[in-house]
Amino acid sequence: SKMSLEGKRIFFLKNAKEDDPYSKKFVSNDITFLPVLSFRSTNEDRLQQILQEKEVPISGVIFTSQRSVEALEILDDVGSVSFDRIFCIGYQTATSLKNHLHLASTLEDGVLPARSAKELAEAIVSEFNKTPWKDPLLFLCGNRRRDDLPDLLTQHGVPFMELVVYETSFQPEVMDIFTKKDLVPDWVVFFSPSGVEGVSELLGSWKESHWKDAKCAAIGPTTASALKEYLGVEDVVTAISPDPSSLFDAMVAQQ
Repeated sequence: SKMSLEGKRIFFLKNAKEDDPYSKKFVSNDITFLPVLSFRSTNEDRLQQILQEKEVPISGVIFTSQRSVEALEILDDVGSVSFDRIFCIGYQTATSLKNHLHLASTLEDGVLPARSAKELAEAIVSEFNKTPWKDPLLFLCGNRRRDDLPDLLTQHGVPFMELVVYETSFQPEVMDIFTKKDLVPDWVVFFSPSGVEGVSELLGSWKESHWKDAKCAAIGPTTASALKEYLGVEDVVTAISPDPSSLFDAMVAQQ
């Protein structure tokens, strides 16, 4: 029934906006907004040297998140930047590339964006085996990047170099709520793969954490698959479209 979500304690893993539409929609719930991560760009000068001043020859670029796409926006005249090869993970990153930088992924022609680092690494390796390149790919990443992608590339002898272009950090007040054993939510709503990653660093495995009995909801399929990949959560309620009403309906249906 519609009433069954009422009074439930819900953690929204996002920044609260002014007059947040989620607080309006979930007005009869005990809700807390937890902005899990904050981001800061870094190594801007180095990025400029490599991409615009062409100090280091590269064969292409690897983007694994929207943050790494945003990092390029600091370049002067970013519209003039072009690459021989572009590899990326996820629809959101691919869409960001198109919208912000007017760039399309190398694997674009009829190929869906890779859904995970492992899938992307496999795509890069198979591309490399078809037509090897000499200069490294530039892997733009965050300071908390996982090892799956670089490990697989190294294993298969694909030349690449890494540049950390953004740093993520946890907000201290968020840490407090995460560690309070007596404060367990009924629902946790995830809004991005990076939010999922952040939680996985704080909680480790979901099943072994004090949140294990909470239900998980995701704002979309990319976030839902990140929940599976990073936290091992199989049972995720996913909003049909990324807005408060769709999320609310999906959660009510699952109560």
